Amino acid sequence: MRDVVVAAFRASGADPELAEQSWYVFGTALVTWLGAQEQRLLGDAPLRFDLFLDSLLRGLPARETPEYGTRPPAAAD
Repeated sequence: MRDVVVAAFRASGADPELAEQSWYVFGTALVTWLGAQEQRLLGDAPLRFDLFLDSLLRGLPARETPEYGTRPPAAAD
């Protein structure tokens, strides 16, 4: 699974190091989700994995943060 996820991040334009870091974030979040589900830590309400995954992937692949005091580039419309 790791190789496929890293390859997907690479295909989306992430450099090798950030693709690997993105895998760590993705894998950790997925394992945490499964553990929380198993232990019912999130309550009894139905949980939507599709929303969790969509929210997680919107922030990935990992990116280097800009220098402190600089603004990130404006998003194109």
